[in-house]
Amino acid sequence: HGLVNNAGILRDRALVNMSVEDWDTVVRVHLRGHFCMTRHAGAYWRDQSKAGVDLKPAIVNTTSVVGLFGNFGQANYSSAKGAIAAFTLICQMELGRYGVRTNAISPAPASATVPSAATAPPNSETSSGICEATQVLPSSSLRKA
Repeated sequence: HGLVNNAGILRDRALVNMSVEDWDTVVRVHLRGHFCMTRHAGAYWRDQSKAGVDLKPAIVNTTSVVGLFGNFGQANYSSAKGAIAAFTLICQMELGRYGVRTNAISPAPASATVPSAATAPPNSETSSGICEATQVLPSSSLRKA
C-alpha cells in the first residue's frame, strides 16, 4: 500500500501585494490536501496493524526546495511547502508505530541554484552548489519515538 501526496497550486505575488485569499488558498490546498489523504490512509493502516495484518505502507509527500530555502514572490507557496516537510516528520513519528514509512521529496529543476546544506551557511546570500533534481528527507534520519 502506498500514498503519494502531490497537491498544490501557485498564487505568486510579492508579500506586500499578496491578498489574504491568495495566502489562504495556497496554504489550504497544499496542507489540507496532504492532511486529508494522510489522515484517512493512516487510520486505515492503523486499524489493519491493530488487526494483525502485516502491511508495509509508505507515504511520499511532495515539498519543494523553495519550502526549504524560500523564493521571492512565493511566501504562501514556500511556507506551505516548508510545513509539508514538518508534517512529514510528524507523520513518521505518529504512524511509524503502525509500520508506515513516511518520506518527502523536494523536486527542483536540475539547473536550480540553491544553497547547499553541506557548503552554505544559513541565510547565505550566494549559492555555492547546484541542487540535485530531487532531495529526499528519509524516515531513517528521524529519531526513534
